[in-house]
Amino acid sequence: MAGSTRLVPAFGYRDFRRFWAAGAMITSGQQAGMVAQAWLLFDITGDPLALGLLGFVRGIPSIASSLAGGVLADKFDRRRVMMAGTIGNSAVFLVLALLALTADIRVWHILGGAFLVGGLQAFEGPARMAIFPHLVSRQHLTNAVSLVSAMNPSVRIFVPIAIGFLIDGVGAGHDGAAAALFAVFALYLGGTAMMLAIHMPAIERAVGSGLQTMVQGARFLGTHRTLGFLLIMAFVHGIGMSYTTLLPVFAVEFNAESSGSALGFLFAAGGVGGTLGAMIGGALGGRVRPAVLMIGGGVTFGLALATFAFIPLFGAVLLVLLLASLGNNVFQVTGQSALQSRIPDSYRGRVMGLWSWQFIVFVPLGALGIGVIAGAYGAPAALAVSGTFVGLFALLVAGLHPGVRRLGHAASAEQASAR
Repeated sequence: MAGSTRLVPAFGYRDFRRFWAAGAMITSGQQAGMVAQAWLLFDITGDPLALGLLGFVRGIPSIASSLAGGVLADKFDRRRVMMAGTIGNSAVFLVLALLALTADIRVWHILGGAFLVGGLQAFEGPARMAIFPHLVSRQHLTNAVSLVSAMNPSVRIFVPIAIGFLIDGVGAGHDGAAAALFAVFALYLGGTAMMLAIHMPAIERAVGSGLQTMVQGARFLGTHRTLGFLLIMAFVHGIGMSYTTLLPVFAVEFNAESSGSALGFLFAAGGVGGTLGAMIGGALGGRVRPAVLMIGGGVTFGLALATFAFIPLFGAVLLVLLLASLGNNVFQVTGQSALQSRIPDSYRGRVMGLWSWQFIVFVPLGALGIGVIAGAYGAPAALAVSGTFVGLFALLVAGLHPGVRRLGHAASAEQASAR
């Protein structure tokens, strides 16, 4: 075992450090791509419903892609499965960048690119989430989960702001957006190259055809019902996370002249909160019962989300967004740790493929829903509905679930309860 550090022992493992660096680059590309695509679409259409449609289109291919990606991750080399998806995404963003640079980009280009990116991200996501538990020892798994969970929000602190200034400050028209999309292309390519340096240990593979492995995965979750409910909790949080779809609307309301920069700060506030939430979840994971962390995180997320849209001061909005993301990531770290510590290696790709549905399926579905509500009743009302739903589910449904309440701090796959 590699040497460890006191606060982040998972970074004591060389291959985990390389995985984290590669993941940070790829996640930076994902965040930058989302900001650039959303800004471009809203700049062309000025319609919040179009933003909801953007998220929905990104999610259309996700169910089939994530199922296929989960099966392939359990049957083949997970690193190669992941890299195939990231290389495809780099090509999509290169084409979008060239279209924006030539001032010939259209709405259907953006939506088509989102469709391809959504499918490719869903394809590689299960493999990526199934790789890192093999790069650290079991005793450091929770720390590894917290560091991986912190990856997305931590890059949101800086990347959206940088992309916002790039959009506002480079050239005229869509030149800034084109520069941002070229940066996305480079980030994906760099992360893919970094994955080549990782040495993967031997991993038990699933056996049988693709259909057989899917059926086996469904039976596993049917037997371990508490783990299945954790997935449902994650899906509800995915609906809540669709709030980012409407951030361009609030950015224009607060600063119409520099909407790209305002949008970057809104995303960054969530990034700060998410990073803090991931660290708090990791630090408290062995001290506080998982039920308390997951339910408390969900209630905090929902309550903050339901109120932030009605706050008129930009600084206060940033603070409430920080709290919303903090609560969400306390749940993310605790819930994923509970799953990862209880899943056999041969099922990990399929189960974590379903966990990723919160991002690749339910965020887009939620985006379409809040886009429709925002178009009819306004963006504040849409977020109030979404946040209330998340908070009440955590308090009244998850809070009363006996399996969630009985979850211990750690368990092996064989100890996962069949209830």
